[in-house]
Amino acid sequence: QSLVDEGLTRAIGVSHFCRRHLEDILPGARHRPVLNQVEFHVGMGCAGSNATDDRAFAEAQGLVFQSFSPLCGPCCLGAPASCTYNRDLIAGPLVTGIGQKYGRTGAQV
Repeated sequence: QSLVDEGLTRAIGVSHFCRRHLEDILPGARHRPVLNQVEFHVGMGCAGSNATDDRAFAEAQGLVFQSFSPLCGPCCLGAPASCTYNRDLIAGPLVTGIGQKYGRTGAQV
């Protein structure tokens, strides 16, 4: 917030903030964050309603909901045991098959 006060930045963003985190910081913020960046992609569909990262709440608070890793590239920061390095959304048979038909890569599809 001091960087906004000093004119060194115009806005503040947060990353991976769930509703609880946002509820903790919003009431006391001199400068509210304008963006919450979270991992969000079609590959998370199997997580059902848990895959929203409280998008509706963030948007109701006036925050821009921005996804990172929209192609579900292998992130696995620190390579936890549960990491699968799943690259299906950019190199799986569905997208590469469509890509071959149109002369494009899976990521371009």
